[in-house]
Amino acid sequence: QGNPLIGQQTIAAVARAGVALKAVYLGHCSLVTNMCVQVLVENCQHIEDLDLEGTCVGNAGVAAVARFCPKLQSLGLGDTLLSGDGAAVLSCCRHLVELDLQNTATTDPGVTPLATSLSALGELVLSGTQVSSALLEPSVGQSSLPSL
Repeated sequence: QGNPLIGQQTIAAVARAGVALKAVYLGHCSLVTNMCVQVLVENCQHIEDLDLEGTCVGNAGVAAVARFCPKLQSLGLGDTLLSGDGAAVLSCCRHLVELDLQNTATTDPGVTPLATSLSALGELVLSGTQVSSALLEPSVGQSSLPSL
């Protein structure tokens, strides 16, 4: 379980310190929101490993991560408020190797761009999502999603 006291004030203090963080684990910290994540990634743009599983982060927070974390390699978004095509913005994260979207309301339009854009992606967790099984089957001439 995450620390229920970690929220916007704590994250803002860390971000203001200008720490060159490469890994941040905020899993199950129930006070972590889109605003917290935006403050963090705007000030700590060297993050390579970010765990937001079980937080209150949604599409806006994920968009901030995609915009400010170009070196991102691993992202945990399981059990967050990510929905619909919100994951599609991660197609610009070319170094992404691991992506956990389990138990989110992610749909096919959110995952389809990842298959063609993220050649380094080796692990994609989609259990408990709204992604159709047809999307997971490789088509002739198209990139397939990595093994789940």
